[in-house]
Amino acid sequence: IAQHFNGALFQDTPDRVVLETRILPYFQLDDSVKRILFIGCDWYTAGYARLTAHKEFWTMDPDAGRANYGAPRHQVAPMRTMRSLVDKVDAVICNGVIGWGLDDPDEAEASFAAAYDVLNPGGHLVLGFNDRPPHNPFQPEDLPSIRRLQSSAFPSLGTAEYRVDHELCHVYRFYRKIDA
Repeated sequence: IAQHFNGALFQDTPDRVVLETRILPYFQLDDSVKRILFIGCDWYTAGYARLTAHKEFWTMDPDAGRANYGAPRHQVAPMRTMRSLVDKVDAVICNGVIGWGLDDPDEAEASFAAAYDVLNPGGHLVLGFNDRPPHNPFQPEDLPSIRRLQSSAFPSLGTAEYRVDHELCHVYRFYRKIDA
């Protein structure tokens, strides 16, 4: 893979740099986060299991062809089915999925309701999405399942919403599950 991508095992877009240098390392160092579920895989996610080597790291993607880019604990399934595939987790990271396959609001609602259900109390949801057409088919804050979570400043960024300035206007939003 590295030879095919000129030695790069990570995608060097500004949004991925934030994920790989600020978000994933925070979870790696946070002792309260033991289990992480990462939604959506592609060639540039192949090294994420190494970035979280001291955690139980799961990946999930509905495309069986992307399983090679997932963690050893990978599930080939749509996000909405995670309740039946993984136990409780301390963090769900869903980045670059809305508008890139998760386009239907009803499917998204079922998917984020499942994420809510698998999160432990106090668990984190990291939602990364592009805020520019055609990759913003709906507003995440319009989903009832997202409104059940509390917006929360992410410690390594100091904000509950972090906008990455590039052509797709990538946004990270950070949430916590407060109730049981």
